[in-house]
Amino acid sequence: MKKAIFLGLILFPFIGKCFTYTSKVANGNWAVASSWSSIDGGLTYPGAADNATIIAGDHITVATGSINNLTLQGTLTINTSGGGLTIYGLLNNTGTITGAGTIGFKGSGITIISGGGAWAGFSGGCYFNGSSETIASTATHVNFGNVVLNISGANSNVSVINNGSVSANQLRNNSLSHTSTWTNAANSNLTLKVASFTEANNSLVASASGNTVTFTGVSSYAITKPSGGVYYNLTCATSSGNTLSLAGATTVSNNLLISTGALDVSASNYALSVGGNFTNNSAAAAFVPRSGTVTLNGAAGQTIGGTFTTSFYNLTDSGNGSETVTLASNETITNNFTVVGGTFDCQTFQLTGNASGTLSLAAGSTLLLGTTASATNVAFPTNFTAGAHISLASTSTVKYLANTATQTISVSPTYGNLIIDAGSAVTKTPTGTPLTVAGNLTINSNATLSETINTVSVTGTSTINGGLTYTTGHYNATGAVTNAGTLSFTTGAGSLTTSLNNTGTVTFTGAGSMTIGTTFTNSGTYTSGTANLSVTGTSSITAGTVSFTTATYHATGAVTNAGTLSFTSGTGTLGASLNNTGTVTYTGAGTMSIGTTLTNSGTFTAGTATISVTGTSSLTAGTLSFTTGIYNATGLVTNAATLSFTSGTGNLLNGLTNSGTTTFTGAGILNIAGAGSALDNTGGTFNSGTGAVNMTGTTQTISGNAISFYDLGINQTSSAQTVTLNTSESFQDVLTMTTGTLAASGANTMTLLSNAARTARIAQVVTPANTSITAKFVIQRYFAGRASAAYAALSSPVQSAQTIKDWNNSNQTLPNKFYMSGVGGPNGTASSYVSVYLYKETNPHGSGGAGNFVKITSYATPGNAYMVTPGQGIYLWLGVLHSIKVSLYLRHLLPVFR
Repeated sequence: MKKAIFLGLILFPFIGKCFTYTSKVANGNWAVASSWSSIDGGLTYPGAADNATIIAGDHITVATGSINNLTLQGTLTINTSGGGLTIYGLLNNTGTITGAGTIGFKGSGITIISGGGAWAGFSGGCYFNGSSETIASTATHVNFGNVVLNISGANSNVSVINNGSVSANQLRNNSLSHTSTWTNAANSNLTLKVASFTEANNSLVASASGNTVTFTGVSSYAITKPSGGVYYNLTCATSSGNTLSLAGATTVSNNLLISTGALDVSASNYALSVGGNFTNNSAAAAFVPRSGTVTLNGAAGQTIGGTFTTSFYNLTDSGNGSETVTLASNETITNNFTVVGGTFDCQTFQLTGNASGTLSLAAGSTLLLGTTASATNVAFPTNFTAGAHISLASTSTVKYLANTATQTISVSPTYGNLIIDAGSAVTKTPTGTPLTVAGNLTINSNATLSETINTVSVTGTSTINGGLTYTTGHYNATGAVTNAGTLSFTTGAGSLTTSLNNTGTVTFTGAGSMTIGTTFTNSGTYTSGTANLSVTGTSSITAGTVSFTTATYHATGAVTNAGTLSFTSGTGTLGASLNNTGTVTYTGAGTMSIGTTLTNSGTFTAGTATISVTGTSSLTAGTLSFTTGIYNATGLVTNAATLSFTSGTGNLLNGLTNSGTTTFTGAGILNIAGAGSALDNTGGTFNSGTGAVNMTGTTQTISGNAISFYDLGINQTSSAQTVTLNTSESFQDVLTMTTGTLAASGANTMTLLSNAARTARIAQVVTPANTSITAKFVIQRYFAGRASAAYAALSSPVQSAQTIKDWNNSNQTLPNKFYMSGVGGPNGTASSYVSVYLYKETNPHGSGGAGNFVKITSYATPGNAYMVTPGQGIYLWLGVLHSIKVSLYLRHLLPVFR
């Protein structure tokens, strides 16, 4: 009894003791004490409570063994002759593990594997029998055979968290009553070779960011459906000729790679969603789509590519507004292609569809075809048939980008937004007609869309920074059109429902037409040629040129021109007003009608054109000039600038207020015809040239600065109507009285001018009863200069009570002086010298008398009281040496000379 007690006392200190062992042989056996050394009292070899280190260079083989923590720096071989190695703590492997035995991990809530050592040639199995076991991120080469979770007698709910890289034949749950969970943590890797976790009570969690699950092997099998059906990265790498099948609807939130073998959505047509890249590096048939749908649903850039073309049944891009799916190889879709959101970028690769399938672009989505940096032709996805098989939302966008003219623009779809672009000057052509755009059309600066005989219909806005060209085609634009490039037509037509803002070039080379529904704004070059331009709203020519040859410019709204508006023999029909601060030019016999007002402070050269203004004309600065043209103005014309005619005609119904300069340089005509209208030259200059001014209205006036008319006509609406001179005026050639009265206010007079070229006259009055003159007249007679004093012939043009004395008394100012003698005049009565003779046609020269010239002293009414008779010639001595004008004043209806 005492002996037993002694042994108990001896052994007691060793119960529960943990020893630390270190290998000490180059090749040894685990269960042999000579293989180990211990510095803390271990007497045999490591056990379940011990810690051990196999140092670098040592090789230990274990058949059956257990350990708490094992640090492996050398080599450990686990053979199949025993029960394998059970680890209760941590395996830190920086060496090498080999063999075909079993390794088990029974720790709970701890890290059980760490270190980046090799598992070279290890083909044995592994079991995990603890809860919350963790494989560290440093464990980068872990390689098992079959991995079992929950072996017989295990604790419930075994959980392994993998932070490293693990390869295994398979994962399975060995307990029907307990669950097991394998979790791939962030940036971890798991490789499986056969079907895994086929039991119901298991869970593979593979959704953490950066983790990858790879399925390999030499057989075909269904890959594990992860928790929630979500992988982060999935790689399919079974051997060639074998197929991996989906076990349920699957989401790969990042990249899917088919490196070898094939991936099948299975006969159940399970849906497959990919949030990253879809890459096929295996074979053209490596993806088996059956009748399933692949959805690309990433939030960032995605790529479909690889070294082989992939065939999809249904392909859906459901990215958000900023997400782009990019092709990296040619792809095929045998049924439906749907872009729900984001951008689908074909780059230089072709997407091929199927006639029975449908192509759909949802609102806000974009399809890119080709790149501006490549001449590779990428067509609109082929084989989809027009009509119900192609549906592009009005706010979707298709961009043709290839840098080649061989990229034709498909007319099969009705586009939402359409963008044409290229990397250099490239012209692209539609496949037919019509080309219909339900959204906006944009042609970027390098690209030209050549429509030739086709029709383009755009519901939204059009932005042309490149070129849009037609021959006989039509351009129908419902929205606003902005052209900063080139818009050209031969005999084509443009029908723009709203507006055109042209900062580039618009050209018609044939008899086309352009209609603009609201506003036309131009700061570029608009060459209409023989094509008509019709603008329903306003026109604003802020700069540049708008030119017509024989075409019509019809503008319903106001026209503002600060640039150049030019016509050859074209027609301008402006329903409202024209405000010209720039240049308006006619080089031929065109016409312009303005519905309300003309305001001019620029240069308006009408030439031989007819300009008609229904309302008022306000010439504030600049010039309005005519050569043989006609200016018809219904409203008052106010000229504070320059209004000039060569031999043109001005028909001013409501008169002219001239504070600037109005000039006729040729035989033009100015007709002032309105009731109460006036020719008001206050503050102005009126140069009549050889033109005629006709007052043909009712109760009219002539006012302001004196005007030297050439021809003046009075033709009022009746004999009772009057033209009143509110200032003294004159005329050079002919006064024609047809109907009405010429009157003068106050002391104002009308002077009949005489000069070297002509002497003014009053034309024959055809119907005297229709006319009347109450104005005072001054009649001039021009006498050319002489070398010395001499006789001159004078006559009174009208009946008067004027005497020679009246003439003499009014012409005594030197040097323009009458000189009379022998008639009892103030200059003497010398009978030897007579200075006044009467010309008598009844006394021919040489008839025996004194001849035609008879001394006036022979008459019964002698001397300077002799009455002047119209048509009777008086021969007077003029003591002058210079040219003179003799003015004769008339002041009565039957005037009397004074």
